[in-house]
Amino acid sequence: MTQLWFPKPRIVCERSIRYYYSDEELNKIRCNTLKIGENCFIERSAHLDHAGGIEIGDNVYINGQCSILTHDMARVVAGLEGLRKPVKIGSRVFVGIKSTILMGITIGDDVIIGCNSVVTKNIPSGSVWAGNPAVYISSLKEYRDKNKKDYA
Repeated sequence: MTQLWFPKPRIVCERSIRYYYSDEELNKIRCNTLKIGENCFIERSAHLDHAGGIEIGDNVYINGQCSILTHDMARVVAGLEGLRKPVKIGSRVFVGIKSTILMGITIGDDVIIGCNSVVTKNIPSGSVWAGNPAVYISSLKEYRDKNKKDYA
């Protein structure tokens, strides 16, 4: 069995119970506009707008109240045609709680997106991003080295 990039979720206390889609439920919601890799954890309160297509790699963790948007129908109010663009998320990606990923975005492998971030541009592999709009914080290696002492 492949080593998971992050531990399986567990209940810490009754007040912090989070509900995740089971593997069986993920199999049911996979379709031609929503491709989900293996060993993914997606909280039930996450909003996956897959009208324009979403592709999620392996070992991805999408926290609660996250939104992945693949369309812009607000343009209709201005008399323009609505847009749809796919979102691609690589493998071993962590998306912090209440983050939003806008349409047409590609996120590389080995990425951390901090909580409450709004991703408005493509994110390269091996990096940490956070903020509104999300900005580059550090490389994943720098993040790992900086935080290693917390787990020693």
